[in-house]
Amino acid sequence: MNLFTVELRNQPGGLAHFGEVVAQGGVNMELAGVTTGDHGTIVFTASDEAAARTALEGAGIEFT
Repeated sequence: MNLFTVELRNQPGGLAHFGEVVAQGGVNMELAGVTTGDHGTIVFTASDEAAARTALEGAGIEFT
């Protein structure tokens, strides 16, 4: 199991967009998030890691 980390800017709809991208890839996830100042960090595990990578890359969402 790997952990994915995504940084998001603190703006309306950012987390929703992230969730939609992952859901459209057919991926279930468990996540935790924290916000500080003008950005937030999401750390999550994915039910299908390859599908999560494909979905995030396809949407141009950077992750580690």
